[in-house]
Amino acid sequence: MHSAAILPRPAGAADFAVWQAATAAEPLCRAIQASAAFARLRGVAFLGALDYALPGLAPAPARSRAAHSLAVAALANHIAHARGYGDELRQHLLAAALLHDIGHPPLSHSAEPALRQRLGYDHHAAGERLLRGAAPGGAALHRLLARRLDVEFLVALLAGRVDAAHGGDLFASRFNLDTLDAIPRSLESLAAHPPAPARLACAAAAFLGGEAALLDAFWRAKQRVYTEHLGRPAARLADLACRWFFRADADGAPLDEADFFADEAAWQAKYPALFAGLAELRRGALPLWLAGASGEATRRSYTVAEDCRGERRHRKSEQALRLGAEALLAAARAAPATPAADYPDFLRDYPQLQRAHDHSAQLLDALRGELAAALAGSPHAQ
Repeated sequence: MHSAAILPRPAGAADFAVWQAATAAEPLCRAIQASAAFARLRGVAFLGALDYALPGLAPAPARSRAAHSLAVAALANHIAHARGYGDELRQHLLAAALLHDIGHPPLSHSAEPALRQRLGYDHHAAGERLLRGAAPGGAALHRLLARRLDVEFLVALLAGRVDAAHGGDLFASRFNLDTLDAIPRSLESLAAHPPAPARLACAAAAFLGGEAALLDAFWRAKQRVYTEHLGRPAARLADLACRWFFRADADGAPLDEADFFADEAAWQAKYPALFAGLAELRRGALPLWLAGASGEATRRSYTVAEDCRGERRHRKSEQALRLGAEALLAAARAAPATPAADYPDFLRDYPQLQRAHDHSAQLLDALRGELAAALAGSPHAQ
């Protein structure tokens, strides 16, 4: 029996760390994480260009595509155990979750539109090519997977072609495992408060019949991410910079297929002007090559229809935008560094979070006491 099989049914962030550790230790997951194709994701920023252009951020292991992928696999592991899936199906779900972002290029979504325009495919298609061994660096990964798993079933899972009875809903539903980690991860990076939604509790609400109100709270948190953070002028300017730098008529080395399957260290060596420009944006200046730039963007909105049930309750809408670099820079300079929020008022609206907050404070006090007792008399106590 795998170690994760005897874990308790966790309900909060502390237990989520236990699920992550247990998932990372699974033999199949260890093998995938050791592959060169997966190791590349440690050098791909989850927040894309924002990690290089927004003040107070910098690329970090916790904000890599690899860290996000392991978290999604931990959620898959938890749901698979809770649903009582057999080990063969569970292993396929773990692998699919761990590999769901395997095709992400450097700078993630910030640069992907330029790569798609040049090469004709996106990170989903790139990931499928890697799984089948048809992309640079994919042959070894394909051999590893083919020895243990049905690769075509993995591809079908990630493409949304598997029914819910076999775990397909974990990847294809409105509250899929990818977004159940992506929204908390974004908030943990970009917002000091209020707290990010608890991953396991939201996953239970989405797939195990847990507290439905959590899904409403999650959907509102997603709205915060896309309006207050990813939609703020400084973030849109960082994305525009990547797309403008790689536009079809730009000077310099053109993008090629190898770029899709590189990491950001390789891009920094190949495209130093891009990263120098992102550093200028961080300082509140516009690089010369971005002057006069404009481009398309999308405003996404996520709302809860209180009078509806089922899929109609959680709604998404999109609006096309045309943005200019100078206007975005002016708006970014005028905007507060971080969106304001009243944390105590927020907690009063969500009593279950207030209880969790109080419980965490009690645990921290107890830990401080234990730590002080253990270090009593030690020169390292302070």
